[in-house]
Amino acid sequence: MMVSSSLNTEWRFRKLDKYPKRLICDDGVVYSEKGKPLSLKPSRKGGYLRVRMYHLGKETYTWVHRMVGYAFLGDCDGFDIHHKDKNIKNNHYLNLKKLTEKEHINEHRK
Repeated sequence: MMVSSSLNTEWRFRKLDKYPKRLICDDGVVYSEKGKPLSLKPSRKGGYLRVRMYHLGKETYTWVHRMVGYAFLGDCDGFDIHHKDKNIKNNHYLNLKKLTEKEHINEHRK
């Protein structure tokens, strides 16, 4: 007996008001408005992924996990974004959690 199954993958995309020409996917990939994935670069200190952005004519780097947090977890002001699996390159929204600084410190002490 042959069993056939299909895997359906569904992605969600959001725009942030601060970066209207960028799309953030729920898996942590950032796209240009034309659909081209942008290069993600690890920070020199810590290795967290960041993406080069332009805001009001200025070049900045933005943390990908924070962009995904804002897009899919809601307002993250005043919160740390925690990677549940401790893999800082896994920026899928299901792997991220908003925590207070104290909660985040306690999480890493476990």
